[in-house]
Amino acid sequence: MALDNALKNLIPAGKTHKIVRIGRSENSKISKAVDSLLLDSQMEAWRDVVVAKGRDFLEGFAAKNGLTHKTSAS
Repeated sequence: MALDNALKNLIPAGKTHKIVRIGRSENSKISKAVDSLLLDSQMEAWRDVVVAKGRDFLEGFAAKNGLTHKTSAS
């Protein structure tokens, strides 16, 4: 309970902190106010960031090297 109270105070500053709360959302001891900090809640958002960064890198690499998605190896 003390941990969740401390985390609730840090949520507004979330842009400057990378906080992950370990536990299960079904656990009644975990405050619903910190659900967004649970690992399961953050996984999809992290995946989206990684995919977007990968796509940006590949597009930049292709443009720099004169490649398009239609370029074939034949």
